[in-house]
Amino acid sequence: MDAQKIVLWGAADLRDFSTPQDETGHGFSFALSWGIPMKPQIMVSIQDGPNQTYAEEYARVNNRINELSGAIAAEIKGKGFRAKPLAASDRTNAVNIRGDFPHKTAATRAGLGWVGRFVDLDENKDGKLSRDEYISRMKAMAKIMDLDGDGVITVEEYSISWIGKEKADGKEKKPAAEKSPAKK
Repeated sequence: MDAQKIVLWGAADLRDFSTPQDETGHGFSFALSWGIPMKPQIMVSIQDGPNQTYAEEYARVNNRINELSGAIAAEIKGKGFRAKPLAASDRTNAVNIRGDFPHKTAATRAGLGWVGRFVDLDENKDGKLSRDEYISRMKAMAKIMDLDGDGVITVEEYSISWIGKEKADGKEKKPAAEKSPAKK
């Protein structure tokens, strides 16, 4: 995942689910799930509902997810394992308006998103979040996210906390080119 610059990802145990099958008719017991953050300034702009800028960003992110899915599946297959990329937002069942497998299920099982993070918040593992469990985690998160210590979290601070400054600014640093060894 590092090679593809994916920072938000997880592995999902899908042994209890019916999954798409490979070319030999076998389902998959596990899945990789990842997220690509949308630009924070676009997300802030949709307070009154989706707009054209949001639609374009959504398409851009889904295209990137699809590119990565193909590349990662090819890499996994190249190492002798089975893999099947599932396109983001691809509807293969027009009647029920759904795809081959719900990406949200894999993401939740991989611990991504708020639903997937529930397990992390449930400190005593009783399947419930007590007020104390929730508040203690949120207070710690707020202190970390309030980068300038002014007692409030701006959209920029929130974005930087989750995806990093360069990505939040849209100025992700490119890796420096390797220097050739000096000739003697």
